[in-house]
Amino acid sequence: MNKVFIFLFIYFVTFPAFSQKVPVQVSRSRTASGSEWQILDAESLPVISGNEFPGLDSVSFGLEQNKRYYLEVSVLPLNRRDTSLLILYINSEPILLIKSDLAPGDHFYSFFTGVRQNQAKITGGSSATISDFPWQVFLEAGNYTCGGAIISGDWIITAAHCTEDDFGNLIPANQMDIIVGANNPRSGLEGKKYFVSKVIRNENYNASTLNNDIALLQLSAAINYPNATPIRLVSKIDSAAGSTDPGVMAWLTGYGLTKVSPPTVPTVLQKLQLLHSKISFWEQIRRSRTRTCRSRTW
Repeated sequence: MNKVFIFLFIYFVTFPAFSQKVPVQVSRSRTASGSEWQILDAESLPVISGNEFPGLDSVSFGLEQNKRYYLEVSVLPLNRRDTSLLILYINSEPILLIKSDLAPGDHFYSFFTGVRQNQAKITGGSSATISDFPWQVFLEAGNYTCGGAIISGDWIITAAHCTEDDFGNLIPANQMDIIVGANNPRSGLEGKKYFVSKVIRNENYNASTLNNDIALLQLSAAINYPNATPIRLVSKIDSAAGSTDPGVMAWLTGYGLTKVSPPTVPTVLQKLQLLHSKISFWEQIRRSRTRTCRSRTW
């Protein structure tokens, strides 16, 4: 899923334990000449500039947490190789990857200095309650189990790889069902089961790279059960207001493995927080710990 980029990191700022600022780092590729950058606040006022740190490939500084900022990148009309230009990190996690194929001129990228409440890595998390995440469903597809989310009365969104068998064949809809409203769907004592009547997998899904890894499931009946309601989808207005900015914290929930080796299956719904990023989700996973999205049942 990935290209690998190597940078020289130079840290020169330390942050006190009780600081209300979040550590931010901008790393500039050694091959990315002819570009400048600066950070602007929500009112477009300059906060910090790369020109303040001549000769450094990477600089670290603090920004107020839970605020919206802009990364301005100014590109000169020079020929550059196809590589990364800048990477912006928050709390050591990459959230913005700026490529060197930008047109000459000024380019602006909004981001948010979100702070994770739970510092757990990708695999693992903490126990959650279904009433806090009532859109979460448990998918049983052939010999596999996966997660999904309710997006309307009879539609579920899930990963495309959850709809295929070991040979890449689409699992028939009549071999799929979901369980809603359950903290522990594997117990057989919680929630309500609904059957799948139709599977729509993204036509550009690539099983090798997991690009476009998304699918829709239509149920045979509309969901009507406590703690089973659709998630509110992000609108264009929400996005314009910054809800999808890199650096915004998002909750990841599911019933998948909490440990890969040896495989450990949780007894209840799990949750953890992730930073929204403009770097591909799978590149983030590669940079962190492996996450297994589905598990086999026998």
